[in-house]
Amino acid sequence: KDFETYGPMVPGIKPNVALEKLKKYKDELVTRERKMEMYKAGEELFALRPTRFTEVVKTRKDIVLMDQLYSIYVDLFNNLKQWSNIMWTDVADQVTTISDVVNSCDARIKKLPKKLREWSAYDEINVKVSDLQVLLPLLTGLSKPSIKPRHWIEINNLLLQTPLPVPHAVSSAIQSSSAAGNSGTSSITGFNSSRQSMYGSTLMPLPFMDEEFKLSHILGSNIIHYKEEIEEICDGADKQLQIEKRLYELRENWAIATFEFSMWKNRDVPVLKAFGFVIEELEEAQLQLQSLLSIRHVAPFRDEVQKFL
Repeated sequence: KDFETYGPMVPGIKPNVALEKLKKYKDELVTRERKMEMYKAGEELFALRPTRFTEVVKTRKDIVLMDQLYSIYVDLFNNLKQWSNIMWTDVADQVTTISDVVNSCDARIKKLPKKLREWSAYDEINVKVSDLQVLLPLLTGLSKPSIKPRHWIEINNLLLQTPLPVPHAVSSAIQSSSAAGNSGTSSITGFNSSRQSMYGSTLMPLPFMDEEFKLSHILGSNIIHYKEEIEEICDGADKQLQIEKRLYELRENWAIATFEFSMWKNRDVPVLKAFGFVIEELEEAQLQLQSLLSIRHVAPFRDEVQKFL
């Protein structure tokens, strides 16, 4: 009865509170079951009518059921703590591993009994996993070599333009870790208290130039609210990298080009040998440069391309 009235299945209970209560009642259940076995042994010894212990059996079923949900909850948050400490330079190598864990959690959630879908913890963890599934492709795009400081500046301009809610994937993690620590630093996201209070008030840019730039900064930002814009920035960065490579090739080719001259008709007037081929190469280079100028993403290199022309 105490479990039904004050336990983790009370309607409206917060997931982190329910988790603590679940641990408490699991320990208490072990004690009750130990006593139950002693009573059963005594009844069998003295040939007494066996007691059913229906409440203990029902509580066991309920705890096993709730444990299925909260085991996913704990696994995900423990992983979030670990992921938050990943340096940004290492993110590209870790995305596949993170994706596997998130997809595993998603599969476990889908296998949960329908009865558990009524609980707020189910809604919270389901949204967390959904947020992470949106974030993972963005991490892949942002960790590419094509992303330069100018792109991070553009991303920061997006993130700072409007205060938006903290993503569900880390909101509770930030709160719980903030409450647990006394130094003002989040053990899950790596943000201090001023960083945690940014949503809806003061916004802070991603410290992409900082040596301590970590995945926690991304997890604690509102980046998933700009999914389409971030995807467009990443796509543009890939195209700009191709433009940059092409410019480099043209510059290198002409930097090492050699020209031979000869005297024209025994006169002291030098003329270019094989000028037809050289003119053809120049025209081809001009066409390529003009083509680059027509690309929408050429802006960072426009002056250089025009100077080359």
